[in-house]
Amino acid sequence: MAIDSLRVAVFDGGWNLPLWAGIDQGFFAGQGVPIELRYVGGSAELVEGLLHDDVQVAIAGIDNLVAYQEGHARIPGTRPDLVAFLGGDRGFLSLVAAPGIRGYDDLRGRTLSVDALSTGFAFVLRELLATHGIAADEVEIVPAGGTSQRYAALLAGRHAATLLRTPYELLAHEAGCRILPGADWLDDYMGSAAFCRRAWAAASGDTLKAFARAYRASLDWLVRPDTGPRAAALLREHAPDLGPALSERARDVLLAPATGLIRDLRPRMAGIATVLALRNRHAGQAVALDDPARYVDLSHLPPA
Repeated sequence: MAIDSLRVAVFDGGWNLPLWAGIDQGFFAGQGVPIELRYVGGSAELVEGLLHDDVQVAIAGIDNLVAYQEGHARIPGTRPDLVAFLGGDRGFLSLVAAPGIRGYDDLRGRTLSVDALSTGFAFVLRELLATHGIAADEVEIVPAGGTSQRYAALLAGRHAATLLRTPYELLAHEAGCRILPGADWLDDYMGSAAFCRRAWAAASGDTLKAFARAYRASLDWLVRPDTGPRAAALLREHAPDLGPALSERARDVLLAPATGLIRDLRPRMAGIATVLALRNRHAGQAVALDDPARYVDLSHLPPA
């Protein structure tokens, strides 16, 4: 059954390319699930939108789901019961430093930013610092909102470094910032996933299946050899600072077969296990999290 509009909460960034392509090419409307994107500035706004039915689906780092589900982040008066039904990406994360920062050692005594201190990708930053010998008390980590907000703050000189997602790391590098090495292990990390309330999913299985079919159609269209120019143009439309060359580089990063957008839509259990391991190591909760399947329901996905 067709619906008026499925409201989808997202952060601004290139990982939305399948959504933009699906709208542009009519894949979501063709499946009876026309979508309306709602851009948010933080995880609390995103989760609160789900709980109040302002949006029905969110696409964001799966750590956000885990944090609110486990009570590590809270919205007063609510008890989230969320589930991921579609895997989006492995994070597309780069640690980008301001001009003049040559390496990790130069970060000591400086201010670094994340989206939020207890959700999203904060623990990725802490792990990167720890593996390069930077103790937690040697830097100040502050919350600064979504990727586009952190990118602007980095260029304005308010922070020495931040985690950026494609295409913002490319834009920052073009502006003279340095991409610090050492994040190769993030290929085994689970970044964004599509999630919703379990109760809503139970009552809306046909809608979720149609959404997943349309999302798959978008990915299939994006990787066709003849659609590369239009994919790059979509990135420029939604990130006006991208020129033709950078938009093509961003497209290639996003669509890389091994590390780009997840083609089969299935959340990576090993990647979720990495998310949980980082939360266990850096969040200081009393009970360790060790069951990736607790946060996932694959019943709405089309056959692989």
